[in-house]
Amino acid sequence: MPSDRSAERFLTEVRDEWRRACEMHQPMGTVLEAAVAIREEYEELWDEVCKNHHDKARLRGELMQVAAMCVRAVVDLDLRRDSGSCGEIRVKEMPPGGFLRTRQDFILVLQNEQEVRTCRECGCTDERACPGGCSWVEEDLCSACAKVKL
Repeated sequence: MPSDRSAERFLTEVRDEWRRACEMHQPMGTVLEAAVAIREEYEELWDEVCKNHHDKARLRGELMQVAAMCVRAVVDLDLRRDSGSCGEIRVKEMPPGGFLRTRQDFILVLQNEQEVRTCRECGCTDERACPGGCSWVEEDLCSACAKVKL
């Protein structure tokens, strides 16, 4: 049977990854956005699983990122047992392939369905700016993402 110490170490790593993700990205705003982020991390895990030879460190890292995104969804969307329902968007027009696979697909849906200015890289809007703040440098690019591209 695995030790509690091993689980505690892993949970500490998940917490650290969750904090890093919170510093890098704006909070998740909908269940759909959370599912896309979790799926993106899961796809990276699946890619690692499908290899003939597994690198334990990479496999552990991918599992940690999936877990961290799950924690992020629960915290960002306030999904406590007693918190009632949460908001959602209705997807009118799906991207090619018929479903949302990446965060970029989600951003495209937001841009197409809402009259809200949305950054093409991170998905921030006037109402939900990047952590630390940002401004518009192009019609669909925020200053935080423009700095990253330099």
